Amino acid sequence: MRVFRRQMPNGKLSPTYYVHYEVDGKRVVKSTGCKTEREAMQVAKNLVAPLRQQHSARALVETHRQLLTGADTVPLVEAWERFATKPKAQATSEEQREANRIRWVDFVAFMAAQFPAVTHLGLVTRSHAEAYLTHVREHGRFQRVIEYKRGRHVVRCKAKERKLAGRSLNAIHDTCKMVFTGLAQDAGLVENPFAGVARLKPEYQCREAFSM
Repeated sequence: MRVFRRQMPNGKLSPTYYVHYEVDGKRVVKSTGCKTEREAMQVAKNLVAPLRQQHSARALVETHRQLLTGADTVPLVEAWERFATKPKAQATSEEQREANRIRWVDFVAFMAAQFPAVTHLGLVTRSHAEAYLTHVREHGRFQRVIEYKRGRHVVRCKAKERKLAGRSLNAIHDTCKMVFTGLAQDAGLVENPFAGVARLKPEYQCREAFSM
């Protein structure tokens, strides 16, 4: 953390001080509104202190959870590979497994962009699950460029922003819930964040048996 005066387009220094700090690897620059370095430093300390406490609290919760359960930390980016090695109750086709992987990768991309501090399964809460499901229900997939395997080749295609059908949205919901369920013991999860979120109701179409 440091305070400084910015150089303006005319070459002069700004009349007020700015503070520079990093949060979860992201660079943040904000104005303190102060004209002296001493006052700016005090404002900067008051601004950064809650963020440091929040980061420490997350670390404390994660450590406490590991001690209670004896579980490992399972990074979101490694969760699918770990889940894929688990024995399944029902056999699935290669196409279905690839579809599930793509859905999970989309969720991981969303978390990395919207909640970069949440890097492990144990840190994902219901509010994160609700935020992701709300996004896909309103805007479609988070990732616009999708990679999938076709035989030995990797195919890349760009998805348009469009609303998905209820069946597709429930499939996304079910995939995320399935991964958390499969890795619950490994990650020492207290609850599945996707389990408490309501699925969409089936869409029915009224059709008459005969028509004129």
